[in-house]
This record gives sequence, C-alpha cells and structure tokens, in this order.
Amino acid sequence: MITIHRGLIFFCLCILVLGCGTKKQAKSILLPQRSGETGKIIVRSDTSGIMLDKPYTEAVYHAATGGFLTRQTDPGEIQQIYGMLLAADPEDRSGAVTLFFLPGPADLTPDSRGDLQKIVDLARQNESAPIEITGHTDTAGSGEKNIQLSRARAHRVAEILQNHGIDPNRFSIQAKGETDLRIPTSDNTPEPGNRRVEVVIRQP
Repeated sequence: MITIHRGLIFFCLCILVLGCGTKKQAKSILLPQRSGETGKIIVRSDTSGIMLDKPYTEAVYHAATGGFLTRQTDPGEIQQIYGMLLAADPEDRSGAVTLFFLPGPADLTPDSRGDLQKIVDLARQNESAPIEITGHTDTAGSGEKNIQLSRARAHRVAEILQNHGIDPNRFSIQAKGETDLRIPTSDNTPEPGNRRVEVVIRQP
C-alpha cells in the first residue's frame, strides 16, 4: 500500500512493504513541497521514533529489529521510482518549474532557458494566479552573499517573465540563499542542483 500526504509543512511518501513471511517494512520519505520548502516529520513505531528534517531523507522501519534505518536519496531516484505516483497526486494544483543557473547571478543553463516558455505558457493559461519566484544558491560563498545572489537570480527570472508580458503585480519574490538546499552538501560546496530559481504558479 502506498499513500501520499501533502501538507502545508511537509510532503511525505509512506510506503508499506510486505516481505516474506510476517516481516514488514514501513518506509517514509520526506519530500519538499512544490514551492521548495521542506518541514519536519516525526515517524513513530510502537517502540521508537525518528525525525526527518532534510529533503529526500528515507526512513525504513524494520519490524524484526524494532528500529529505523535512514539514508539520503535524491530527486532523480525519487522521480524514477515514484514518478507515476507523484504525477497522480490529486492535491497538487500548482504549476511548478525549476530553473537552474550557471555560477553567477544572471545566466541560466541552456536547458533552463528552454524551460522558460513553460512558465510563460502556464502564466498565460492562469491569468489571475499568483506567481511565487524563489531564488536559491549552493553553499559556495558566505551566507550573506548567497542571500544577495539568490535575490538577484529571482529578480532576473521576474524580469524575463515581465519582458514576456506577464504582469509583475502577480509576482511574489523570495531569496533563500543557501538555507533550503535541494541537494544537501557541506559548506563551501559548489553544486549545480542547488543554483536555482523555483517558480510556482498557484492554480485555482
């Protein structure tokens, strides 16, 4: 049995895996919301519990031992294994596109330049929907510098959308710097997967 729960704070995949005989494994994976935010969840059994607070962390409960084992997954693995399940989530009514950046504040990767049209099309299809634009960085550089860098990236995307005729009054711009990593890394680590702007169009 597989269920999805999406809340204001967290998005958790809960999977019950039936093994041989009477052994059971309950699996929980903490995923970020479409907006990029990740909260916390406490997974409990009758005898123990564990907190998940990093995106793409997997906790597996083993009934035979009464304990949890955790490991770090990644977006590609989750999409490959659970892509169909996530696509079928009936509560997700947001149009979300993640744009990735080259080092620096203004240059999108070639693939992300191609994704800009998806955002423009979604914005035009939902003319009254608010648009959330959230900038992020990797951990290279200081925290203060990365807040400024993430803000510059978010404003760059907003500028591009405005140049395509999207009303800037619809924009809500946030700068998170290195505080909400898509791919967890240590400090001062360049990571292309974290140099991004997430654009979410809230559909009615």
